[in-house]
Amino acid sequence: MMGVVPVVMKKIGVRKLILLHAPETALFILGIFRYFTLHFDTRMSATIYMVGFQIAAQVGQIIFSTPLGALHDDIGYQSTFLVISGIVMVASIYAFAILKKDGQDVGGQPLES
Repeated sequence: MMGVVPVVMKKIGVRKLILLHAPETALFILGIFRYFTLHFDTRMSATIYMVGFQIAAQVGQIIFSTPLGALHDDIGYQSTFLVISGIVMVASIYAFAILKKDGQDVGGQPLES
């Protein structure tokens, strides 16, 4: 999706693109919670979300903000965006390989048929 962001941004404008963050975040968080309730004990899902996901996201922002800011200053917006896209692609490939499928090792609340 990051590959189409510049195209969409030029088409609809930066201000409107920022407003698209709200539905994207809701879909993402619902998917995360469902993954946790599917593969872990449901009593632990909120704790796993708060501790694991939120802390990892905040630490990731802390770790990446300074180097990416410096990279932006050195090579510009477009090249920095490509570097970020590469990082996201590597993380996506890793997640695709490591995350359990919906029917695999269900330790929480199973999907309804």
